[in-house]
Amino acid sequence: MVFGRKPAPAKPSPPTVDQILEDLQTAEPDDPVYTLNPTLTRDIIEEDPESEVNKNYSDVIGYVSKEKKLKQLQEKVNSGFESLVSSQKELEKVTGEVQSQLGNIKEARNKLVVELPTDNSSQVCETLTVVEKAEESEDDLC
Repeated sequence: MVFGRKPAPAKPSPPTVDQILEDLQTAEPDDPVYTLNPTLTRDIIEEDPESEVNKNYSDVIGYVSKEKKLKQLQEKVNSGFESLVSSQKELEKVTGEVQSQLGNIKEARNKLVVELPTDNSSQVCETLTVVEKAEESEDDLC
């Protein structure tokens, strides 16, 4: 009996439903049962889409996808808000600089002295003209 056959090992008994459910509950999201055939759940739902379990599953899948979308939108709103706050600070800084420059221009304009001829009456008229022009240019700036 050199070429005799060895008896085949006994096949294990199939798992019970409770054992299968327990195994599925403890399975990680990257478990091969979920990653090898991602269309498996879709195929099961398509078999009986009207069952209560399949409706609940579809609702949960929809809820999870909407929650992900909300998180993405929340992040987008937060980044937009931060951008607005930084833009507001920059605008306030630039506004302060412009107001400072405007103040400097007003001071420089007020210091201008126009030398006029010796006639005092013409000097008053020229001074008024300078003041009127300054007020007009001030209106244009503001």
